[in-house]
Amino acid sequence: MTKRTTGQLVSLAYVLHGAAESFASPEVSGWKLRRQAERVMKNCINAIGSVGSSVIVDRGEHREVSDALKRQAQRTLDDFVGVAGLHMARRDFYTPSFVTARVMGCHLAIDHLTKKHGAGKEWRKLESVTATFLTMLVHDQEAEEGLMYRVAESFTERCAA
Repeated sequence: MTKRTTGQLVSLAYVLHGAAESFASPEVSGWKLRRQAERVMKNCINAIGSVGSSVIVDRGEHREVSDALKRQAQRTLDDFVGVAGLHMARRDFYTPSFVTARVMGCHLAIDHLTKKHGAGKEWRKLESVTATFLTMLVHDQEAEEGLMYRVAESFTERCAA
């Protein structure tokens, strides 16, 4: 994989981790969805860590992603918000369907890039766990599925071109 592709994958995994974190709190979701969100978060960290030591840095007693990756992930998230703004009303940005569309967009982009560039098993595992998580999320929001898919597809076209 090229450095650009690796950067895209890592950035998408970081954005996906943030979206999954939204469903990991007890007041937001049931225990099955919360458990699957935690699996997605764990696999995001494993996939990011598989890239190399330059991505994860030690900050005192804990490890976190580098500042450069955080900036790149913010640009990726800004791209998603820009794409979502074309399909969704601004008031919908604070709904579970927006976060689900973010999960779906990251999932589709990661799936596309891993198939196109042959990423390692950690990335395939992340894609698999995210697919299960996405199935659970969409099941609860069937009415908005078409809208979420349009947003995710547009984001994937922009991000994984």
